[in-house]
Amino acid sequence: YLWLGTQEGLVRFDGVQLKVFDTRNTRELRSNSIVDLCEDRSGMLWIATDGGGITRYAQGRFVDKLNSRNGLQDDHIRDLHADREGGVWITAHGGGLLRWRGSERQHWTAKDGLLSDSLRTVLVDRSGRLWVGADEAGLSMLDKGVFRHFGPADGLASGQIRVLYEDRRGSIWVGTRASGLYLWEDGRFRAFSIRHGLPGNSIRALHEDRDGALWVGLESGGLARYFEGRFEVLDTTRGLPHNFVRALLEDSEGNLWVGTRGGLLRLRERNVETWTTTEGLINDNVKTVFADSAGAIWAGTATGLNVIRGGKIQTVNLSGDWSRDFVRAIAQDREGTMWFGTDSGLYRRTARGIHRYGLADGLADERVRAIAADSQGRVWAGTLCGLSVLAANGLGPASRQTGIPSASGLDSHRIHALAAESNGAVWIGTGDGLFRYSGDSLDRITTAHGLPHNSITSLLAGSGGELWIGTRGGLGRLRADGIAAFTRRDGLLSDNVLQVIEDGRGGLWLSSPRGVSRLDIHQLERFARREIASIQPVSFDTADGMKSSELSGEGQPAGTRARDGRLWFPTVHGLVVLNPLDLNRRGSPPRLLVEELRAGNAVYPAAGSPIRLPAGAGDLEVQFTAISFRAPEKIRFRYRLEGVDADWVEADRRRTAYYTKLPPGKYRFRVTANPYNGSWPVEEVSQSFELQPHVYQRSWFYALCAAAALGLAMLGYHLRIGMIRRRFEAVLAERARIAREIHDTLMQGVAGIALQLEASSRQLLASPAQAKERIDLALDKLDATLAEARECILELRRPEPPPAGLAAGLREMIRSLPQGLSPEVEFEVRGTERGLRPGQQTQFLRIAREALANAAAHAAAKRLRISLSFEPGGVRFAAQDDGCGFEPGAVNGTHFGIVGMRERAREMGAELGLRSAPGAGTEVTLFLPLRSSSGAHRP
Repeated sequence: YLWLGTQEGLVRFDGVQLKVFDTRNTRELRSNSIVDLCEDRSGMLWIATDGGGITRYAQGRFVDKLNSRNGLQDDHIRDLHADREGGVWITAHGGGLLRWRGSERQHWTAKDGLLSDSLRTVLVDRSGRLWVGADEAGLSMLDKGVFRHFGPADGLASGQIRVLYEDRRGSIWVGTRASGLYLWEDGRFRAFSIRHGLPGNSIRALHEDRDGALWVGLESGGLARYFEGRFEVLDTTRGLPHNFVRALLEDSEGNLWVGTRGGLLRLRERNVETWTTTEGLINDNVKTVFADSAGAIWAGTATGLNVIRGGKIQTVNLSGDWSRDFVRAIAQDREGTMWFGTDSGLYRRTARGIHRYGLADGLADERVRAIAADSQGRVWAGTLCGLSVLAANGLGPASRQTGIPSASGLDSHRIHALAAESNGAVWIGTGDGLFRYSGDSLDRITTAHGLPHNSITSLLAGSGGELWIGTRGGLGRLRADGIAAFTRRDGLLSDNVLQVIEDGRGGLWLSSPRGVSRLDIHQLERFARREIASIQPVSFDTADGMKSSELSGEGQPAGTRARDGRLWFPTVHGLVVLNPLDLNRRGSPPRLLVEELRAGNAVYPAAGSPIRLPAGAGDLEVQFTAISFRAPEKIRFRYRLEGVDADWVEADRRRTAYYTKLPPGKYRFRVTANPYNGSWPVEEVSQSFELQPHVYQRSWFYALCAAAALGLAMLGYHLRIGMIRRRFEAVLAERARIAREIHDTLMQGVAGIALQLEASSRQLLASPAQAKERIDLALDKLDATLAEARECILELRRPEPPPAGLAAGLREMIRSLPQGLSPEVEFEVRGTERGLRPGQQTQFLRIAREALANAAAHAAAKRLRISLSFEPGGVRFAAQDDGCGFEPGAVNGTHFGIVGMRERAREMGAELGLRSAPGAGTEVTLFLPLRSSSGAHRP
């Protein structure tokens, strides 16, 4: 960067953008008054202030500040000087001399041999000698530990030293406040003052440029350049902003920067030499230029003709009437005769004089725009109304002199350009296409054949056998294999190509209304073969010293190559001259870099390592630049963010890239710059950064969400399976309940009927009356069974009505047992009866009925003891018979009664007991736990 110290802060400049650091935005600065700047050997920038001490800057950051509290003798700094050993010498208003190197401090005052503690400037020369200039006391030199003081006896008339400087020869220059400039040589000082050509005697700045010239900045006389023994002066009358020059610096590109009280000035060596009326041209509006075989340059202007020989300009009067000498075309034939086309005819200039050709001589039109001399000695003149040829039989229309068919239309075409080949063929550029005349044939080529435009402006027979065609729509190249077109869309400076010139060094130069550009012919070939995506021209315009970038193209040639290789072009403001060799003398390439990343109000300086950006910084600005001071406005950029931009983004001159809503992740930003002079390699730099995710964007959060989703899915699955299982179990339970109801109602009823029928069959013969009674009972039982079955079916569709009670239900069961076949029943109720819930009471009674039915139907018991006990903890039922008994372990799935009893007990939470053995009778117990008596129902 170029760093500027001002009274309003520190300024950083990259050639285009200024950035100001002051006490408002930089807490390390304690004063805005910057008095000196110095870069030490490590690359650290030392910033001296008046009253605020020193601030240091390194690697894009202000690292620390030095003041009287941490090592300085005085905060009012005057001068900084870096030596070759890495130390920095510091002078202050009254603190003597201080050398600062790392953690080492060395301090000198008047007690150590200095002339004064109030010092102005310091210098360590290449021999290691220390020079110290004081405000009033003069100049001292420390050599091998010994101070030497200089005064009038040594040729130094002033003690007010302001600046010390060592040139490339090792000579020491001393600038004083009032007595001028001094040079130390041969043990004495040599004085330079107003008497020697200096514009003033108060010296403020010194600098030697790369050419060896010494530049002298003065307090009131402006800027002086001392070279080869004499001074040249630049002041406000010649463009200097102010005659008070404070500082001088030459950058790596050869620009000289002049800091004045009125602003900053850049002086640079011009890339372009300009000839105007100031240098002697008859008119600045130059229309055509031609270099003849003798090395002279002919320039046709709007009011006459000039010729430049040996750096001197002469005026040539063609017609004797300056108003008629509007020269638009120039050519030279094989005999060396010069031809000039004007708005008033065609002129031939020989040693015998000047001869004019007009309409009376057979010229198609007196407004001549192009001239060409072919290998057969003919001179072709293109006009606004056709083509004429001067041949052995005189001047006349081309159709008459050459045999070109009149039907071709050339007699009425506007002829803009002509080019003759060595084989006698002539190329004719018109406003409606390109024609080639060879022998007796005339061929026409237009955009249908590949031309970029039908309006031809310039023709050049190239050294490689091709024809270069300048048009209003781009550049064309005609070869035996076809036509290639190049336009501004492909990289040309302009589609309006006014002139095409080869420089003999592989370059093709084009003039246009936007300036001059150079193309690499090899690059054009590669582009035509689609090996590269674009053309990179080198451009020249007002930034390179032209008075105007608008070149002329109304005549031919609109540019020429001189015998010394320099290129001349006509413009609306004089002639411009370029030397192709200067392209290799442009200084070092610019430094391309990424400066910083911005996210919201936060700024992240670029660094060599990746930058970590916080979560939420997805709206990002990337600032980049190319530090160049010669022509920074010509540098073009393109950039790419890997993973975001599919291809390179053409930024043109813009130095900022914008991105919105970037997702978290790692990125690499790349930027490249296209050089303005073609001599640099295309450089690329990059900056990596990582955008941190929010908590909800982190991988573990995604994994947690996935696990939660999977868990919810599994939970839902298990809930669904459980619901299906419960439904299935409910269906199974309902089926079991229906089976139990059928067993306990219909089957038990049928079993009772069977017992009655069996008993009646035994008494049928012995006691018919009793048999009939039993059959009647069986029929009643059948009706009751059917009614009970019907009631059971209805219970499946409606709630069950509460029974009368357990004791009453059991008594009814006992009464319904068949007489004669049933055992003798004893029934006992103990305790106070407690009501049960309807569902429990029904289940309880069904279990009891199954026990009674089994005892009556299968046990062959004689006695059956039944007890119902209402205990504090629940209700207990017991049925014990003295029948045949059975083996409980042998009960299988076909004994639905016992299975049903167990299911019913399980459903209502009761305990079912079954004790039996073969020949030992059977005991069935059932205990139903109940809540406390406070919640019991007492009937």
